[in-house]
Amino acid sequence: MASGPYEVASYDQGKSLKLVRNPEWDPATDTVHSALPDTIDLTYLADRNAVEAALLDGSADLDIDAATLSDATETKILGSPTLKADTDLAYNGATRFLSLQTGVAPFGDYRCRWAVQYAVDRASVRAVFGGQYNGGDVATTMLPPTSDGHDPAATPFGTSLGVSFPDEAKKQLAACGRPNGFPVTLAGADSGASAEAMQSIKTSLAAVGITAHVVTEPTETFYQDLLSPARLKAKKWGMVLTSWAADWPTGGGFLRTLIEPGSSTNYSGLDDSEINALVDTADAQSDPAEAASDWAGIDAKVMSESTMVPLVYVRHLIYRGPRLTNVYEQQVLGGVDLTALGVKP
Repeated sequence: MASGPYEVASYDQGKSLKLVRNPEWDPATDTVHSALPDTIDLTYLADRNAVEAALLDGSADLDIDAATLSDATETKILGSPTLKADTDLAYNGATRFLSLQTGVAPFGDYRCRWAVQYAVDRASVRAVFGGQYNGGDVATTMLPPTSDGHDPAATPFGTSLGVSFPDEAKKQLAACGRPNGFPVTLAGADSGASAEAMQSIKTSLAAVGITAHVVTEPTETFYQDLLSPARLKAKKWGMVLTSWAADWPTGGGFLRTLIEPGSSTNYSGLDDSEINALVDTADAQSDPAEAASDWAGIDAKVMSESTMVPLVYVRHLIYRGPRLTNVYEQQVLGGVDLTALGVKP
């Protein structure tokens, strides 16, 4: 049962979907949707190239998936001021990061984890994932810019430029009793640019004496292992490259499940009594501003523990047809609010 402003007029599986106004919809009961278009026509195309060709020739106004542009189309758009004017550089609410497993030596010592924080060249990782237009922004803490509690001034292990600090990393290695570094297994999915990103991480770690053995698995198998504490322990992965996005854009909505003891996504096994108490305090807040401030503090404390190494706040270029108006790219939940769209006269 649907109560929104549109209903299905026709649907041809794998080919097209047509939405028209729902005569039963009452705008007085729905303060969220504008319901401006009379009709929304969705056409399924064969592949990414066909979608981009339709956008550029004007036969389509919008890619409903808001997918990352192909290299050729991105180059064409960025080379044209006219085309570039119809783009948005949108976050998707995710942070790419390394999880450091506290149960795998020597990551039981926070100073060895700090060494990784200082050693990793985040700018290089960002470039591998697509740079400014497809990679995102260098991440300095776990909470992304789309989340309450994000502190844009927080750079606990360097600067927002993402460069490595090998001398500081070596100091931390000496402090944790590993002055010559240590071997570690770095695992990740074999999809997209992840494998290349892990090679970049391996290179920056090698510069301070940390020898990373890179292991990749098919995405499905990788996340089955990652979400099983027993299987993850058996794998002895010291470092894991992954990403996370919140279901809801608050500090708690993003960070809680990554640090909550017993959570299947608390991959590193973090269980810190001070952090746990801070989470309880934040959860008890009735004032959203106070809660956001509390979660900013929790994010800072999590960085101090360094069981996670933030790398990139994911962001990518999206092209929209030039005749559209009132395009709002939802940077947390994804996609465009179709009900708010208009067209130029």
